[in-house]
Amino acid sequence: MSDQVTVQKAIYASNWKGIDVTSIVQNLANQGTRDFTPSNDLFGDPNFGQPKFFGMTFVWNNQLWAVASVERQGVSMTPDNYRPLIRQPQLTPGPKQPKVSFAIYSCGWGGNDVSAICQAIINVGAQKIHVSNQVMGIDPWSGQSKYLITQVGSNFYGGREGDTIHLS
Repeated sequence: MSDQVTVQKAIYASNWKGIDVTSIVQNLANQGTRDFTPSNDLFGDPNFGQPKFFGMTFVWNNQLWAVASVERQGVSMTPDNYRPLIRQPQLTPGPKQPKVSFAIYSCGWGGNDVSAICQAIINVGAQKIHVSNQVMGIDPWSGQSKYLITQVGSNFYGGREGDTIHLS
């Protein structure tokens, strides 16, 4: 079993805006850090005064994984008790609609790729995405708080169950 971690995408964001932190998280992995706490101190503050959320996909032991959390809640890149990411086929953006290039609905122990669901919402002209099991589909981990982390066009967003993400 390999201990190598390859971070595919990592985002730190509020309901309104965020940043790509893939290179920072990959540097942590390259230094051997597998457990860390997403925070403004680690990543900078993409939206002062607003709650932030973290999400990432990564390859470990030749398997794709996803984790998500609220700021200051620890995450791990050694998914001993996780379940692998459930992937979905991608959906083509509608005319003049931005592309959803990344969207996971996850907790700290595994999650789902919801890129196609988010793209379908945007394709009908919606400017908001409500974060819930009813909208996102299959509950990735019953009884745990879930988070949606997404990239729409060149913008990054995050939110917890019950939040509404406002697309700009």
